[in-house]
Amino acid sequence: MSLKKFNRRGGPGRNGATPGGKQDRVYGFKKYKVGDYVSEDDLESKFKQKGDNPKNYPQLSVQDYSTVKKDKLGRKYVEHIKD
Repeated sequence: MSLKKFNRRGGPGRNGATPGGKQDRVYGFKKYKVGDYVSEDDLESKFKQKGDNPKNYPQLSVQDYSTVKKDKLGRKYVEHIKD
């Protein structure tokens, strides 16, 4: 199976993109233990910056995200905490 086919069928995406379409999860925190908070730099690195305009850059805070969790497949992620 090629990597392109794998990614089209719901496999892990690039830049911490969420498999399966759950937009409130960010994956890719292997170096953290379950229950840890991620650093702001690591969280921001998961989002792709668009263009040269600073208004397009995401303004993220680790306080808006949960501690590191692990899904059924063993992948570590954080979830956006809903207001």
